[in-house]
Amino acid sequence: MNRKLLTAGLIGAIALGLVSKGGAGTRAVEFNPRVQQNCGIRVAEVIRGRLSSEVIASGTIVCDECEVALTQAPANGFVERLRVRAARDTVHQGEVLADLYVPDWFAAQVAYLAARDLECAGAAELAKVARQRLHRLGMPEDLVRVLEETGRPQSCVALTAPISGVVTQLKVREGVRVTNGAPLFHVNGLSTVYVDVDVPERLGQELRAGDAVSALTATLPDAVFVGKIAEVLPSVKLATRTLSARVALANPNMQLLPGMSVIVRLASTAGADALLVPNEAVIATGTGLVVTVCEDDGRFHPVNVEIGSQSGGQTEIRSGLAAGQKVIVFDT
Repeated sequence: MNRKLLTAGLIGAIALGLVSKGGAGTRAVEFNPRVQQNCGIRVAEVIRGRLSSEVIASGTIVCDECEVALTQAPANGFVERLRVRAARDTVHQGEVLADLYVPDWFAAQVAYLAARDLECAGAAELAKVARQRLHRLGMPEDLVRVLEETGRPQSCVALTAPISGVVTQLKVREGVRVTNGAPLFHVNGLSTVYVDVDVPERLGQELRAGDAVSALTATLPDAVFVGKIAEVLPSVKLATRTLSARVALANPNMQLLPGMSVIVRLASTAGADALLVPNEAVIATGTGLVVTVCEDDGRFHPVNVEIGSQSGGQTEIRSGLAAGQKVIVFDT
């Protein structure tokens, strides 16, 4: 006989034959073990725990606005070669962004080499002053050391990325003149990225900063990104009755880039402890909801219950059961 029909018939018997109106006067019955097996009946324990509220939402990756590094021109000069051609390019810390030609450095380096090679009274002081002038002109210490080791003037400096991330602003082009201190590149770090997702208002009250989340993206179907809720924004969107949760995702390999769409799974366990049973243990009847309790002697009897929230395959029981009781679960 069809297993689903057997199970449906058994559920109907419990609903119609074993429960009196109002829940009083119920009688216990005993199911043949073979009937239990054929109907897919299993026994579960009423447990006390926190119901996990889960929401799946979509959002778009944005950068961490606090993780921004600026690369400026160290001196007046010309952009001899641009290594990064457009914004949105990803770079790694120490990677060369551009080569800057600084003509003012040449004469100062020649003067320093000449002062260093003098053999007269006061030569050391002259060399010290000439070396300080190189720093005042914006020449980095590493280039000064190269000058001292090789004796050859260095008129170009490589501008490198201060952090790993994505170039969000590119304010220079090859061949243009730049002045000392001019902002050339904005690099936004990608070690942590953010996504804002909308969650139902009722669940938004249960979410807490620090709750764990996971995310998937169609661009990288085999990768799972983990993170946490950074904050739940306090305002409610009136049109949708939702709150916005800001999610921080770890991105150590810079796989998540700004503009990518992701699916985020949020789960909250911030609620109070409650009695929980599997969803399949609860039977809807014409007079209410019923759970069938399994006694120690193998007999079964139905109990009217009041339920609360449902999530993750579990139902909250507000009244009618006690922790530790056994109930039957119908695997339909």
